[in-house]
Amino acid sequence: MYGRARSSPARSRLAPAGAGAPPYRERVWTKGRRRCAIAESQVPQWVVASGVSERNGRREGVVEELNGLEILGFEKAAQWEEWLAANEENTAGVWVKIAKKGVPGVSRDEALDAALCHGWIDGQAKSYDERFYLQKFSQRRRRSVWSKVNVAKVAALTEAGRMRPRGLAEVEAAKADGRWDAAYDSPATAEVPPDLAAALEANDEARAFFETLSKSDRYIILLRLATALKPATREARLKRMIATLASGRKVT
Repeated sequence: MYGRARSSPARSRLAPAGAGAPPYRERVWTKGRRRCAIAESQVPQWVVASGVSERNGRREGVVEELNGLEILGFEKAAQWEEWLAANEENTAGVWVKIAKKGVPGVSRDEALDAALCHGWIDGQAKSYDERFYLQKFSQRRRRSVWSKVNVAKVAALTEAGRMRPRGLAEVEAAKADGRWDAAYDSPATAEVPPDLAAALEANDEARAFFETLSKSDRYIILLRLATALKPATREARLKRMIATLASGRKVT
């Protein structure tokens, strides 16, 4: 189902002397993988977890990149949390290897819980190999929207005492500007809101085309409305989307 993700060019980085952030020494290649011999004392725990082997008394490993962001692997969620604690200010983000069903490693839920604790959020996913896929994680952007799923996760993490200062600061900011209360439903629970239902009822062409849409295409419309924080913004979006549907085009 999944193939190995590739980037062009990819980069290999020698691990730093400690578990902190860069600088790294970079080597660039265009084909295949380059392995770099690294003294054991130079390899931080999160690099060891991502696949470093013993050879001739030395550790040998590769730190990969995809689209300019590092690919990290961890044996346990605690190692990912340790990395986050040391790299909260990393503004670019990273790719984390997520274990597929039956494969030892960090699950998506474990990775997301740790990210939320530190004010980070998940992004796009990419294929990697038969055992793992890649999930992007980065700092939550200013004014980024919240899902009801993550609001519930934060409530549980707060009760468990796992939230960290940066994560709590993101929650307070969302509560202050209305994003917290405006959290959107997941595709499984989202329903057509009254204003959209009324607008569709008043426009035969838009309603007819809306009824032909797949669940995922409908969800795009529901999400656009749910993430409008101001009534005027929501009204304007609704009008544009009804016009788009009436013309027989999907909302993208």
